[in-house]
Amino acid sequence: MNKWVLLMGLGLVFSSYAQQATQQNIPFVDLEQAKSRVAALQQEVDTLEKENDDLAKKNADLRADIVKNQQQLSEIAPIIENVKAKGAELFSIIPTIRDQNLRRQAQESLDRNRELERRLEARRQDLNRANQQNQNQINQNDRQISVNNAKIQRNKDEIVILNAAISKTENQQRRLNSYIEDVEKFLNTSERVLPADQQRN
Repeated sequence: MNKWVLLMGLGLVFSSYAQQATQQNIPFVDLEQAKSRVAALQQEVDTLEKENDDLAKKNADLRADIVKNQQQLSEIAPIIENVKAKGAELFSIIPTIRDQNLRRQAQESLDRNRELERRLEARRQDLNRANQQNQNQINQNDRQISVNNAKIQRNKDEIVILNAAISKTENQQRRLNSYIEDVEKFLNTSERVLPADQQRN
């Protein structure tokens, strides 16, 4: 039991020393300047947090676009495969056709098939390009959010220190005001007992 009491006592002593050391590390400040600095830091925090919210919303919209584009890509892929397969069939059949009218119709169908394949491939490339651009923008926005978060944290840490310094300075100011009031009371009391030539003007 005595051992635990001793350890608890030592813990309280160390905690007291730590608080005193922390208090000693907090500087006195010019109150007006410090409060102005806190206001400026907080305003920057609010601005950065709003920017992060906007970037997060943009990222959500970009991710939704990627999902939508990916769905279209999933739909296009089998269509392209079918178009290619049909084109290959037509291409292999045309040389065997002897009727000129049928041959012309088959060639026109093959040309339309190739044009459709070209447009589908172009669309697939556009969607893939859009997804890559969206992902690049998301990555860029995420990096900016990380930069902003680091700055927000630095500002908040500085605000904590400044608020502690402001509190410490205000306590000093209150003590000083108390000292001044006491001195004034002493002076007023002394007026009654001091000779006229030793009284303050």
